[in-house]
This record gives sequence, structure tokens and C-alpha cells, in this order.
Amino acid sequence: MKNELITEVVDLGNYNIKIEDIAFVSTFTELYEADQSENKILEYEGTRYRMEYEGAFDSEFNKVKKHYIPNLLWALDKSGAKDGNQYRLMLGLPLNNLGQTDKIKSDLEGKSFTFKTDATKTITIKEVVVVGECISSYYVLPANIREEDIVLIDLGGRTANVVEYSNKRIKKSDTINIGMIDFYNRVKSKFNNEHGENVETHNIKHLIDKGVIPQYECVEDTFVKDLINMIKEFNLGLGKKIIFTGGGSLTLKDAITRYNNKFMFIDDPIHSNVNGNIKLAKAKGWL
Repeated sequence: MKNELITEVVDLGNYNIKIEDIAFVSTFTELYEADQSENKILEYEGTRYRMEYEGAFDSEFNKVKKHYIPNLLWALDKSGAKDGNQYRLMLGLPLNNLGQTDKIKSDLEGKSFTFKTDATKTITIKEVVVVGECISSYYVLPANIREEDIVLIDLGGRTANVVEYSNKRIKKSDTINIGMIDFYNRVKSKFNNEHGENVETHNIKHLIDKGVIPQYECVEDTFVKDLINMIKEFNLGLGKKIIFTGGGSLTLKDAITRYNNKFMFIDDPIHSNVNGNIKLAKAKGWL
């Protein structure tokens, strides 16, 4: 029904955008020429965007400063947005961006957005709830694990969010400026230097998946060591469960296990923040 407030959980990741069980690459570009073969087009405020387009990544660490509206509208559309829908949004932000909550709320709350995909739609965002990335993932852990002392590491596209829990309460948290885009940049540099190529960072994952270039175990191991060194302010020692999530934990699972085979991993790490926020929304009676 048009006047019903719909709760949607969206993770505006630097590498992937996630909503429910949907994930898509976050990069997009303006579409200047008519391309009859292109079927992933969003038109907003007079500009046509080619969505889910593998292009250069946004270098901005602060998600609130990014041009995120097209991805947000595209995510809602993929989730079944209809003309006239009114939304309560649960959005994830890196832990060090939570101070920007008021800014993102002022951008979105009480505002209507008209866009066109297969049809023209106007949706209204009535309420925005912001939850720290990684904090959300805590709620998908089994109850017995949440009783333990935990360091949860969410390895994303541009950052790693880290939260330490003790007695089911947050003891310490931080966002570290290292992520999978940095890893792919290292792979790119090694491959280009060794083979005289000029591959761009945004193409690396695709080429690895196709078996065109190697992922380089040595690059993996160095990257994981650097990550652990950057979070050494968190005590990863005796008596704690170290648990990884985020898309990076899937890609680098073997390397993380080589570093320490006692480290643990969340199931479905790409959607763990979304799934955690869905649990929170259900607890509040929103879903």
C-alpha cells in the first residue's frame, strides 16, 4: 500500500551495495550516448546513469560525501520500489563516519526523490536510522559466541571496521583506512610491473575471477599482515575470539587462515551488516 511505511536496510558499501539478498558493484557512470544494449539505466535529476558499471572507484573515504543517491535509488528499485512508496531506511556507515549522521539525515529525511528506470517513480524517505558497520554484524553471531570476548573485523572495500566486545558491550571501536581496493591495487602493481601491462585497479577482481591474472599468495599474506599490524591497538591475544566478516574476508579467507588458523569467519559475510540490521529492525517491530 502506498501510504504504508516500508523499512528497507541498505548497505552503501565502497565496493558493493547490499540490500536484502541483493548485491551489486557500487561504481556507475553518466551515460552520454544512447546505447540500445544497455539495460541498467537510472535517470535522476536530468542525468542518465549507467549503473553497476565497472569503473574507477570513488577515492572518498567518507560515505556521506560520496555521490550515493543514484546507488541508493537503484538499490530500492531492485528491491521492488513502487511509485508513491514511503520508506524508513536503515543505513550503515563506517564507525568513524557516525558523526555525519545528522548530515545524511538532512540529505534524506522528509524528502521525495523522482527517478526513472523501467518507469518513472517518486518515493519519499520519511525516516533514516544509521547503524555503525560491523556493529550490525555482531547481531548475526550465535548467542553463545556473543557471550565471549570478541574482536570483530569487517574488511570492506575501502576500510576495515573493528569492534571489540566484552560482556556483550562495546569496549573499543575504530575504522582503519585499508580495504580490498588497496589489495587489488597491490595486485595490479605487481602484475603490471611483471608483465608490462596497464591494467586498472577496477578491472582486477574481474580478471582474477576469470583466471586471467593470479591473486598472488605473497600479496595476500603481506596485505593480511599489514591489516593486523594496523589494528594492533586491539588486543588480539589470549581469551578472545577474532571474527572476520565483510567481502574481503571471503576473498582473503585462505590468507587469513594461514596467518592464524584460530581466526573465525561469519557466514554470508557480504550481507552480514544487512542481516544484522534486519534483526534489529525486527526487534523494533519494523519488519
